[in-house]
Amino acid sequence: MVLALYLLLFVRGLSWQWAEVFAGRGALPPPAVGAAVPAVQRGQPAAAGAAAGPAVAPPAAAPSAPQSKTPLPPSDAPPPRNATDGYGVSYDAAGVAVMGIDTDTGGVYNVPPGRQVRIGGPGGRLYDVLPGGQLRPADRVKEWPG
Repeated sequence: MVLALYLLLFVRGLSWQWAEVFAGRGALPPPAVGAAVPAVQRGQPAAAGAAAGPAVAPPAAAPSAPQSKTPLPPSDAPPPRNATDGYGVSYDAAGVAVMGIDTDTGGVYNVPPGRQVRIGGPGGRLYDVLPGGQLRPADRVKEWPG
């Protein structure tokens, strides 16, 4: 009895989706206006394409490739402690960057070389930032004067 009630509720709950499937609505979006493929591209001769109607504008240029990120230059200034710097990076009490770090497989981009970052939360791995934004695992937190 409970199983039958469950199945009834399940089928009723999904009935609006089944109605769309059986009606064929929402399966494919309508074609965009002006998205017709010119006859020449369909393999027909150029004369047939000219008689087919007005010329279709060429597709818009592909977006330019994303600009590559540039690592920061080295800095002799000690990192802030328990604060956020001008690049939006938050530092802990020891001067290690812990949040807001812009990094990918190419390195880190908003922490200057000579500083340290902790990736993976409070118990995460400690890294030294090298020139060019490269990362090297560190064994201990760097001591800063002051």
